[in-house]
Amino acid sequence: MVTYVVELSDADIKVATAGEIILHSPGYALINDAHIEVGEAAYNQARLHPRRAHNQFWHRLSLDPLTNPTPYYRHHADLVHAHLKHIAEQLEDSAEVVFAVPGSYSKEQLSLLLGVAQESPLKTVGLVDMAAVVASVYPLQNPTFYLDIFLHEAIISRLDIAEQIHRGRVLPVNGLGLAKLYDRWVQLVADAFVEQCRFDPLHSAVTEQALYRKLPVWLAAIEQEKEVLLEIEAGANRFQARLLPEQVVEKGKPFYQYLTAALKELNANGSLLISERMAKLPGITTLFPSAQIVSGSAFCQGCEQNMSFIRRDGQPLSFVTALPVSQQNLIPRVNSSQMASSIKTKNDTPPTHLLFEHKAYPLNQELWLGLSQHQALLVTRNKDELTTVFCSVRRQNKTFTLSRLEANVTIKLNQENIGQSGELCVGDELLLDEPGYQLKLIREV
Repeated sequence: MVTYVVELSDADIKVATAGEIILHSPGYALINDAHIEVGEAAYNQARLHPRRAHNQFWHRLSLDPLTNPTPYYRHHADLVHAHLKHIAEQLEDSAEVVFAVPGSYSKEQLSLLLGVAQESPLKTVGLVDMAAVVASVYPLQNPTFYLDIFLHEAIISRLDIAEQIHRGRVLPVNGLGLAKLYDRWVQLVADAFVEQCRFDPLHSAVTEQALYRKLPVWLAAIEQEKEVLLEIEAGANRFQARLLPEQVVEKGKPFYQYLTAALKELNANGSLLISERMAKLPGITTLFPSAQIVSGSAFCQGCEQNMSFIRRDGQPLSFVTALPVSQQNLIPRVNSSQMASSIKTKNDTPPTHLLFEHKAYPLNQELWLGLSQHQALLVTRNKDELTTVFCSVRRQNKTFTLSRLEANVTIKLNQENIGQSGELCVGDELLLDEPGYQLKLIREV
């Protein structure tokens, strides 16, 4: 019997097995009396039939009545059951599932989830905290904080690292969700069309729906381009407008301020992990430049490598919030001979981050290393912040290269003095201004 792993993010429920995501299904439902559509089909019609559309049932999992109930679908749990049944229909018969669940779910919601799942064709064999399981496949410092976002809230989870990865306090940031953020950005896009070509795409439900479908693609382009060309069709007409990245970031700024305020409330002074969902928001990686970005498939890898701790065969199910620390969670300390041998096996795997003092700096842009005005080592994307520049790290074709820019500073790569430049690989250790600063090249899983 196949065991599937299900990540219950209402923004995009994902199902995986054998290390591969096989199904995506957003948390939307569209009711027409006895007939219901869920997932992608419901999302693609939500703006066309707003009174019949629902997207809060996973967030508000309960027996509370729906805003517009019908005799067949009365409360949120009915829609959760319909969604789970739809997912089960696309899997093998009598499928076993492990649920990775947001830490904001209450005991009552977890109990209701198991009860609803029991009435579906799915057989639940495990229940695990989402933050703990995705963190289990990354190098971790103590403490680590995991930031994730869903349709109607963001969540900050504290992870305490000792003999186990223990998920501690969870702080939901209500009101900071993708649904409201998308509403603000759609309004921004609509304003751009009105101002630049005198066309209001929100005047028609069809073009409004088209905006929401296109928005994720436009947001992804915003991160790569200085200006994004927006295009939408209305009947036989085609309209175009332009949008600047700073406009998008500015529109999301009030929500980002809620997030930073919540981090302060939680006293989040440790290292940060950010979900792929969160990292896709324009401006977030700039706001948290040292954070590690969690792969969208990390939930699957984490569940599968910890299956013996999560799965409950013939036992009452319990919500697993602590997992064992593995070698993946540790930043290895090895001598130069060990490092030399390990580098040979890692040359074909480029690094993604430069680790310094428990912070991981993404290598998607050139980094400058040197002394700040306070005479401490600073890793930055802005060369002008440095009073003395030691070196730079940048991508050249498919490799990463360190280039020396200061002749009178000691720079060692894996205990060996470096000349004018050197190629960097995963696992490499840098020593700058001996005996001062140690850095390490790591790779996001």
